[in-house]
Parts: sequence; C-alpha cells; structure tokens
Amino acid sequence: MNNLTKTGIILSIGVFIALVTLLLTFIEPIVLHKATIDADKNVISEALTFSWALVWVFASIAYIVFSFRWYKDKDGKNGFIEANEIGVRTFFGKPTDELSSGLPFVPFGFFQLEKLSVVVQQQQFPGESRNIYSGEMKDLTELPENKVPPFKVTFRNSVTEAEAVKLLHEDEHSVTDENGEIFTFIASAPKDGLARRVTAELVPVVRWKIIDGIKFIRNIYSINEANRQLEDELFSVLVRLLPNMSVGQAIQNFRWINTILKKQATNRTEGWGIKIEGAFLKMIPLNHDLNSAISLASEAEFQGRGERELLEQRGAGTAKAAEDLERKTLEGRAAGLKKLAKDLGIEGDVAIAQFVAGQLAEGDGTIILGAEGLSQLAGLGAALLNKQSN
Repeated sequence: MNNLTKTGIILSIGVFIALVTLLLTFIEPIVLHKATIDADKNVISEALTFSWALVWVFASIAYIVFSFRWYKDKDGKNGFIEANEIGVRTFFGKPTDELSSGLPFVPFGFFQLEKLSVVVQQQQFPGESRNIYSGEMKDLTELPENKVPPFKVTFRNSVTEAEAVKLLHEDEHSVTDENGEIFTFIASAPKDGLARRVTAELVPVVRWKIIDGIKFIRNIYSINEANRQLEDELFSVLVRLLPNMSVGQAIQNFRWINTILKKQATNRTEGWGIKIEGAFLKMIPLNHDLNSAISLASEAEFQGRGERELLEQRGAGTAKAAEDLERKTLEGRAAGLKKLAKDLGIEGDVAIAQFVAGQLAEGDGTIILGAEGLSQLAGLGAALLNKQSN
C-alpha cells in the first residue's frame, strides 16, 4: 500500500468521524419518551416521538451504503470497477489514490470516483478509414457530414546520401529502438516511378495504455485529449521527415520512420502516466490515382527513352544503308571500269581518267578539287593523252 492510498483512506475515515462528532453535539437522545399522567399520577400512555439522533443513525447508515459506489450514474463514473479498469479517488478534484477492481468505497460528497480503462488504446489518424473523405473538394465547407479530410504529404524526388545528411536532424539519421537495434536512413533506391514527386494520403497509428491513473488525471485527464495531442505530434514528425525523401525511399526506410515515430510519441507523453506500445505508419496506400500518376510518369520516361533509342537506331540504320549503297555503287563502277579497260586494251588509270572526263561532260563542266585531287586528275589526263597518241 503506497502513501497515496494510505492518505486517501485516512482522509476518508477522518471526514466520516468529524461529521459524526459534529452532529452528535447537537442531537437529542436516540429514544425520546412522551407520557400522559392522570390525576393519581399514573402513566396513561407512552409514545416515541421524533428524534434527531434516530435520524442521524439512519442517515449515517445511508451515507455509508451510498459511499460504496455500487450504483451507476448517467456519466458512468460510479459502479463496480471492472477487471479492465482502475479507479482513482479524488478529493474535491485532486487525485489521492488508486483503487483496484471491485466495489469502491468513496465517501459521498467529499470524494469522487474516476474510472479509467487500462486496456490498450489503438487510434489511427485522422480517423477510421470509413470516416476519411478522399473525394474532390475546394475547401472544408464541402466536407460531407461525419467525415474528416485526409492527411496528405508531398514527397520529393529521391535524395542522395549527402542531401539526406543535410536535410535530416543529426540525431535522426541513425536511431535506436527499445531493443537496441540501430536503423540508419538508406538513400539508395531504384530509379523508377516511386522516385518521383507525388502526393499521398497517410495514416499514422498509435497504441498506448494507462499505467498510472493519478498522473493521467493530473496531466491529461481524458482519453480524447490524449489522442488529440498524439495526433498533432505524429503529424508534425511526418510533415518534417517525409517531404525530404521520395515514396520509394520512405517505403525502403519504413522501420526507421516507425522507430522515430515511437520515440517522439514516448518523449511527448512523458509524465502522462501512459505507456506507448507502438507508433507506426500504415503502408503508404498506393491508390488508383497515385498508381496512375506513377505509371504515367514511368511510362513517359520509358516512352521518351524508347523514342530516343528508336531515333538513334533509325539514324544508325540510315547511315548503314547509305554506306552500303555507296559501297555497292563503287563496287559496280570498279567492275565497269575493269571491263572497259579490258575491252579497250588500256590500263586501269586510263579507264578512270576517261570515266572522270565523261562525268564532267554529263555535268555542267564544273568540279572542285583539292590540290591532291587536281594533281591526280592531271596525271590521269596525261596518261590518257599519252595512250591516245600511241
């Protein structure tokens, strides 16, 4: 039995004794007789009249009975403390001690009973999947009734290791979980559609339970308020981390992200009297729209790459075809010149000279030659003239 429990019991007994003592000072005897005496001084009748002492006795019994909170009120604060609950006895709102399961004794009027569930609470944000509205809307006024807007984060293109060191906090680049396992941010990721800038809807989840009812009542008081503050904390962590990486990098570093989420949630709730069982991000929902965006980005990339390769192949094919045509043409001309030289009984260089002269005659008579080409043509012309003179 801890000191707070002792204090609560002593205060309860003290209040009860003080109240009884105070009232007994002003009351009559418990039994009050009233008699009628005749002329001979004989007692004719005797009756029990109203007695404050008797009222006090019955009132005290009723007070004690109702101080055992066996009944339930509209707020559900009274009644038996179930096995999955703890009770906190408060003195005018100030927690004094915890009560275990069973029938609680809480002096009526001076003390109040707060019952808290000790089962593990699991909450996903911003709400249950069926309550999240993912449709199109210009502003929150178009949000359907009983629906909540989704939590969205825009991812960037994949970052390098050097960029990650600059973007992330120094104590978050490598983190250690409660089991001593170390997780370091991994920058390397496949260069695919998941490495691009996209916007996704995220759903963080937290699991926690109350382990100290007195601290919980003093510092946070309600489960709804605890969930609200945990939601803000998880959102702030994700908004700070995820825009600094791509979707692919986030998926690759899921355990690293979840370790940071749990660590931040634990630090945020220190002193609340609760234990964070887990904090994690649900798998990024690659819904139809997000998949379509990623697929179109990848398709565009692959299509552009394919078109470039096709153009390169076409260019190479055209060059190859031109080269083959030129080679066939030269081979044909060479064969023709060889046959010409044989039929005329002249040398090959004379045949070439005659071919060049014929080409000039077919054209406009203009040809541009370099110095080397001119000397070669002159030599061929001289050989032809010499052969014709013979």
